[in-house]
Amino acid sequence: MKDIKRTVRKYGKTIGHRKGTENNELLDYLSARKKIYLPSYAWILQNKVSMIIDELISIALQQDLVLLDYETNTDIENIKKPLSHAGLIKKFIDKKYPELVSKRFCEPMSTKPRKGKKNNEEDNSEKITDNNQLKLNL
Repeated sequence: MKDIKRTVRKYGKTIGHRKGTENNELLDYLSARKKIYLPSYAWILQNKVSMIIDELISIALQQDLVLLDYETNTDIENIKKPLSHAGLIKKFIDKKYPELVSKRFCEPMSTKPRKGKKNNEEDNSEKITDNNQLKLNL
């Protein structure tokens, strides 16, 4: 894994993401996210960590499940911020077990209002706490 990091200072701004190892076609960031990163991430969740995902599901069936993540962006279309791994795992579990989406066991964690948003505009599927905990309302 030599020379895997690419610095902007030395090489300049990234001009695109190569679509596969045998192809010279360059994809923009959003296309690369949808065509390369998300399918690769889903494959890892299905084939390499399926036992861990199953364990998370069994916990979610019994009680609320909180996944900690530094990033809180769960919008695939938002390329201004990196995606939240916890958010991707939640979306994967929701797709695999849609009945967990509506399951609730206790009141949601309290959150402080975010700057630029009105208090009445909140998403009931997730809550972001003071220390970047993504509270999953399963």
